[in-house]
Amino acid sequence: MKCNCLLMLMLLGTFLSAQTTLVPDQAFEQALINAGIDNNGLNGNILNTDALPVTSLHLEALGISDLTGIEVFINLDSLFASGNNLATADVSAISQLHYLDLSFNQIAGIDLSQNTMLVNIILGGNALNTIDISNLNLLEHLNIGGNLLTSIDVIHNPLLKNLSVGEF
Repeated sequence: MKCNCLLMLMLLGTFLSAQTTLVPDQAFEQALINAGIDNNGLNGNILNTDALPVTSLHLEALGISDLTGIEVFINLDSLFASGNNLATADVSAISQLHYLDLSFNQIAGIDLSQNTMLVNIILGGNALNTIDISNLNLLEHLNIGGNLLTSIDVIHNPLLKNLSVGEF
């Protein structure tokens, strides 16, 4: 019985360490490979264990159009992905995110309701027509210039120091 339990624990450990997350955008995966993060090659996925220690990602101007797979980077503090071809970006699983730069993409809407640790947001030069930042109580800097917004409610952001809403 003791031997069977040990074997099961070894198999479980192997299974957990080999779990992967889909990364369908080749430009995104290649950027992860170039940064020394994705160690299993250009195959459409990343080992979850490769993503866990990453706290900052620089993905500026790389032709990325899909950030699927970003959700496995749960310890990410800073994400820089300006100047790409993103129409959407789901960062809701990254609860530790403090700095987000998705400027100069084509993002029309973004849900930041789960990113309550955000302090700096740069979303200028997109196609946003609405944004809800009402539960981002730590927010200090918000740049949303060059979007399609007609109004912004910042009454629930007591620490907001810098707000940029003009042309970009």
